Amino acid sequence: MKEAESRGAEEAWKDDRDGEFHVFLAETMGNHYAVSQMRLMMTQTLRIRSLSNIRTKKRYTESCAEHINIINAILEGNARKAAELMLVHLKNSEQGYRNMLTGPDEQENNLQEAGILWI
Repeated sequence: MKEAESRGAEEAWKDDRDGEFHVFLAETMGNHYAVSQMRLMMTQTLRIRSLSNIRTKKRYTESCAEHINIINAILEGNARKAAELMLVHLKNSEQGYRNMLTGPDEQENNLQEAGILWI
């Protein structure tokens, strides 16, 4: 039973394009430990990442752009730039999650401004 649950959790990230991206980057390092840790982290954070993508479209779009910039730096062979961009992405993601958890989302703001939602 535990083995099946574990397999299910490990497989959950595969339907998650954001998670796939992060796991792919870990796989390119050739470090099996980093890959297993990234898979675990992507599984554990799937809910908040999914909620964030639904609630804050602006941050989702910014995150996609950050991913593209990271890929471009890797393709250019500029490891230092890629690492710097990864750190910026992590900081921006963390701040985005904090904002999402502490304030109203964009949809709520739009509905309030239109007079449709009263909080």
